[in-house]
Amino acid sequence: MIFKTIIRALWLIFPAYVANATPVLCEGNVSIDGGKNFFDGNRILGDGKSIEGFFTGFIMGGSVGVLQIFAWTNPEVQIILKTQVWNWKVPILLSLGALLGDMVASFLKRRKDIPSGKSILLLDQLDFIIGAFLLVSLVWIPGWRVFLIWIVITPWIHLATNFFAYKLNFKSKPC
Repeated sequence: MIFKTIIRALWLIFPAYVANATPVLCEGNVSIDGGKNFFDGNRILGDGKSIEGFFTGFIMGGSVGVLQIFAWTNPEVQIILKTQVWNWKVPILLSLGALLGDMVASFLKRRKDIPSGKSILLLDQLDFIIGAFLLVSLVWIPGWRVFLIWIVITPWIHLATNFFAYKLNFKSKPC
């Protein structure tokens, strides 16, 4: 029972995972904050948040979510996941929320004088999940078990995938 719930939870959040992971694949040249500083003299977001990366994450996460919708039209997939078919808004909002959650964390880190690329335990692993949850809640609210699984499992998945991205030279630091 718990294994199926974990699989279902991971399936449901997958567009947000993809949206959060794929900006690193795109070499961004135009920073979202335009190189501007906030009132405190620090960058608003930093060079790590680019327009190209944002759109790459949004398109990739949304595309994966749309493919999931097509997979859900298969009755066997519906039985395994025991969930209803989403409409297109859910993966779009999950993807957008993940990216916005990551940007909020970057904004907060810059306010505390934490440089771009420096990881803060749990903030960097859960920012995109919280952003995805908040935004998707406008149209769909996952159950509390699903949300709890996201919060418990995501830091471990995030650390593992960042380590692999580092080993593949997509990231300059392993965490």
